[in-house]
Amino acid sequence: MSRTSHRFDLYGVLKKAVEEEKAVAVATVLSGPPEGNLHAGNKMLIFPDGRVQGTLGDTDLDRRVNPDALSLLAREKSKTLSYTLEPGTAVEVYIESILPRPPLVIFGADPDAVPIVSLGKQLGFKIILVDHRPNFACKERYPDADVTLAFPLEELAQHVRLNEKTFVLVKTHNYLRDKEILKFVLKSPARYVGQLGPRARMQDLLRDLEKEGFTFTEQDLGRLYAPVGLDIGAESPEQIALSILAEMLAIKNGRQGGFLRQQTQAIHPRD
Repeated sequence: MSRTSHRFDLYGVLKKAVEEEKAVAVATVLSGPPEGNLHAGNKMLIFPDGRVQGTLGDTDLDRRVNPDALSLLAREKSKTLSYTLEPGTAVEVYIESILPRPPLVIFGADPDAVPIVSLGKQLGFKIILVDHRPNFACKERYPDADVTLAFPLEELAQHVRLNEKTFVLVKTHNYLRDKEILKFVLKSPARYVGQLGPRARMQDLLRDLEKEGFTFTEQDLGRLYAPVGLDIGAESPEQIALSILAEMLAIKNGRQGGFLRQQTQAIHPRD
């Protein structure tokens, strides 16, 4: 197989992985010796289960890159690494982690969800909009949503699956619905749970849940962000959407969400 046809075959595999929302690391040779099969631009795909597609042009390099790629993929990082091959040949390889979009499950399809859905999609979230009203949670109202779900609240556990990468926003504007949804999401492995509304309302919700015998661990409450969003003085629905999504991005990226001018470390630290 020629280098060109081999590369197009890899692109097809990569395209399929991206479309199916599967994680994959792409290793690319940046520099290498002019002779032999180790050419700049050679690529290899490494999947989380250890499967490999393609070659960088050197079996020893392939073997050494594989565990580094799996480590970066697990940490959701990308990095340029240097390798020394026999007899002292230096090679640079860029390993890029391509990850599925983190799901953002939004409970409540009222008009203030429009900018959250739209901006969230632009920021790389997979938007799942949930409501009990089919004429609200629908593609006609929310064309940017990846998934719209409409069902009675008592069917929540049947329709919604949350994992450790899921971000959740509860904003039904109905106290009793919010309370029932919180029961479900706080006991899920969701990475982030945001609750719209003032602090006093959140405290009332937690107090009522405790009266019903619902218990919380520190881990449960540590994932709860209420009031939701960063303090940017947001007033309009668009500003509130920005505040909420900026907080989610900060959590996703392991940042505090403060002023960069007060940051003493590098803005883009090298891993």
